[in-house]
Amino acid sequence: MKTKKSERAAKYPALILGAALTFMLGISACHGGNSPENTGDSGTETIMQTSWAHSYSNISELDKSSDFIGLVEIIGELRFEEILPDGVAQKTEGVYTIPLTVYSAKVLDGIVSDSDTIEIVMTGKAGEVQIADDPLMSAGEKWFIFAAKNDDGTCTILGGPQGRFIYYRDSDTISSLKYSAYSRSELESEPGLQMTDLKLSEVKAEIAGLRSK
Repeated sequence: MKTKKSERAAKYPALILGAALTFMLGISACHGGNSPENTGDSGTETIMQTSWAHSYSNISELDKSSDFIGLVEIIGELRFEEILPDGVAQKTEGVYTIPLTVYSAKVLDGIVSDSDTIEIVMTGKAGEVQIADDPLMSAGEKWFIFAAKNDDGTCTILGGPQGRFIYYRDSDTISSLKYSAYSRSELESEPGLQMTDLKLSEVKAEIAGLRSK
C-alpha cells in the first residue's frame, strides 16, 4: 500500500491526545510466541516507549470517554499514513513523522455502535515500528474495545492498551491487554487497567446500567 503523508495532526485528535511519544529505541524485534503475529519481515523493528496522557481506572471511566464500545474482528490493514507530532506545522530537518496504520474491523457485538464495520487508527507500522505496550493488530483477531471517534469518522482505542481487551471465546471473558503476553512493555510504572477474566455479559450489563443513568 502507498503511504500517505498528512501535515494535520488535528485529523486524529483522539490519537494525538492518547499518547505522548517520549523516546524511540531502534532494537531488534522479538519475534517470539509472546508477541502478535503481524510483526512483518524479520530484521530490525523500532520499538517506541510511550507515556499515556490519561489513565483509566475502571469500566465506568472508559465508558464516559467512548463513542464506540464493542467486540470487533480485525478484517485487515486498509492503509498507512504519516502525521507530524502535535504542535508541528510542517516537516523540517530533524522532525520525525508518526506512522499510522488504519484497520478495517467487523463489529461482532456492538454495545455502543452505529455501524457494522469501523476503521481503527493505531500508531505504528508492522515490521517497521510499534509501541511496546500497544502492539499492532492482525487480521482475524478479536478484541473488545473502548474507542473515541476522530474527525474523519475513524476510531482510536482509548489510552492505547487500556481500552483494548483480549477476548476469550471459550469462556466468553475479556482481560486487559497491558498485562497479557501481547505486551512488550517493561515500564512497570506506566498506568493501565489490570482486569482479568471479566465475564462479557457482566461488562455489557454494567455499561447498559451506566448509559441508562
